[in-house]
Amino acid sequence: MTHDTRGPRRGVLVVDSSKDWCGWPGGRWGVLLLVSSVAGVEGVGFIMVYLVSYVLSWLVGGVLCLLWPDRGFAMNCLQAHLVCGVGFFGLFNFVGHCFFSERVAKSIGWVSNGFQKEIGVISLGIGVSGVYSGLVDGGRGCLPLVIVLVFFLVGAGVNHIREALKEGNHKVGNVLIILPDFLIPLTLLALLFLVR
Repeated sequence: MTHDTRGPRRGVLVVDSSKDWCGWPGGRWGVLLLVSSVAGVEGVGFIMVYLVSYVLSWLVGGVLCLLWPDRGFAMNCLQAHLVCGVGFFGLFNFVGHCFFSERVAKSIGWVSNGFQKEIGVISLGIGVSGVYSGLVDGGRGCLPLVIVLVFFLVGAGVNHIREALKEGNHKVGNVLIILPDFLIPLTLLALLFLVR
């Protein structure tokens, strides 16, 4: 499997279709590489995955409201966002920063280093905590997790804005990630407020 970056086909994924995994060409990693090649722009696919997971969290919350209406809209949506949104965020960040470090760093406009692995591992911890909080705890004790996530994502978002304005870093991975960096924490805080 290779990622073709020549000529006008920049960003087009070339896979070895002889190795399929759940119908996806290119084996297990073909799915992630395909996602990262959306629109032929480095980094757009990664950002789109966060936004799709965000929308999916609302849809799952709606389904939970149909199944357990007595728990209320805010609690059902909070649980869905903890499991689908925060859980997926943690897993996806972990895979990206730990296994595709160079590619993720390049899309952000950074140079890959050991700190990326640390970001990946802490993201995995946040994601596992989100799944636990949503499935096992029912979202009731998630305030400490949300506080950590708010500081982590808002801090990252502020840093991305600073880099865009002061350093002129307008790479797709640095600019487009600003939306989920603020949208996810604001949603969780609003749902927590409605639940309490």
